[in-house]
Amino acid sequence: NVKEEEIDKLVDDLSDTDQAVRNAAYDKLSQYGSGIWPILEKLLPTEGPEAQARMRQLLKQKVVPTLNGMVLLGNKTLNLAARLADGGTVFYAEAGVSIPYPDNPDAEPAYRVPAWISIRPGRPIELLPESMTSDLTAGQSRLYANGNDWIVTNDLRGPRRFVGNGYVTLLRKSEHDFSDFLGMDRRGRWLFRKPPGTHATTAPTATEPAASSPPPVTSASTMPSAKDDETLIIDPTLPDPTPRLPVWVLDIADEVGWTKAGWPVTKKNSAYALHENGWQVLNESEEIFDKPEDVPPQVEPPPPNSPAATQPATIPATSFSTPTHTPATTAPATQSGDSPILTDRQGTRYFGGLTDLRLVPRKGAAMTYALPAVATGVGPAWLVKVADGRLFLFNQPGRVVCLKPTPGKAEPFKLEEIFTHHVPTVKTPTRIWVDPAGRIAMAWENQLAIFFPDGYIPPPIAELMLGANDDMDE
Repeated sequence: NVKEEEIDKLVDDLSDTDQAVRNAAYDKLSQYGSGIWPILEKLLPTEGPEAQARMRQLLKQKVVPTLNGMVLLGNKTLNLAARLADGGTVFYAEAGVSIPYPDNPDAEPAYRVPAWISIRPGRPIELLPESMTSDLTAGQSRLYANGNDWIVTNDLRGPRRFVGNGYVTLLRKSEHDFSDFLGMDRRGRWLFRKPPGTHATTAPTATEPAASSPPPVTSASTMPSAKDDETLIIDPTLPDPTPRLPVWVLDIADEVGWTKAGWPVTKKNSAYALHENGWQVLNESEEIFDKPEDVPPQVEPPPPNSPAATQPATIPATSFSTPTHTPATTAPATQSGDSPILTDRQGTRYFGGLTDLRLVPRKGAAMTYALPAVATGVGPAWLVKVADGRLFLFNQPGRVVCLKPTPGKAEPFKLEEIFTHHVPTVKTPTRIWVDPAGRIAMAWENQLAIFFPDGYIPPPIAELMLGANDDMDE
């Protein structure tokens, strides 16, 4: 049963100005099969040229069935390459396929030789990306699919995950026996097991020795191992013991800034705020801040996901014995001065940031921490404090200093790490702050950089970042 109103909407999308919308509508229509042919024939005369071209492409199926428009070449043979857990299949066409241009059916089609074709429930028939298939070997590569994720095992590197423009190795060399991908659980953990037939192990057997004989000689025999049922779990949500600071640099906007609540904003035609799990369009009435004079005092934000996290950061009136500074005078100083570069939730003010950090708590004595020589900088100095209490000091372009508190020790902090990889070299940032999701954001000119102080990039954001950095998999 085909609902005609659904087809009407998809046919309208075939004339959309956005090619991605047109392609998505075409792929969706291709999944209906013969049930939509009478509807397409009825709507065809009233549509524009682009929509008509794509509709005629779909109606050609009445005469010559194709694979979502693709036509097999050569001997027109498909070889089964993989059966997938969702009921789908992957086929290998050695002679390849021709691929028409839906917007211009009279143009010479493109060709893919050989071709790897994915046919899965609820999805259009599609070619696997060329950057993925160039590493596959027919008859040898094993393919697994989990939603939009693809896992491939075909050589000594073991299971690898395809990430849009290349592969990431998932297992250590010592774990390569676990080459069968079982799937992903609700928490997002990857599950692997050893292929059938590789679980056998050897155990010694011996005969009773005579009284005068030497110790028994053992011989190997195959027997089931207690490790047959082992499952290898890769958990990307566990904290990495090695300090890392992933960075996502966005340079595609005309303007950048932040909302009143502190979400990073990019503006190109429309304005979007980067919330915890992705972009959200801003209402035209919502104010965007993007100038140095808009920078509020540097205050530690409330914990991520707390009710107060969506409110703008303000300095508690009781935190100071001196008057609250205005935004224009609280921007980070280029040298040691009277303006704090950070005030934490306890009301402790931090000064300096170039050669030392001076802490002035609300109660108790002030203290000074001399920065190690490798952590001193030329300024300007920006300091932020993240949820686990670590301080991230930006006091020199292209570098971030991470300081870890050491309660009860002679020194209040220890230098945990200095990060330079992918850190933008910015002499004068407009603002550096912690957003409501606990990420560190840097805005300057028409660019944004998002730092992930946990060392972990949430999957929804990682999806947005695919292809952003050539070595993003690091």
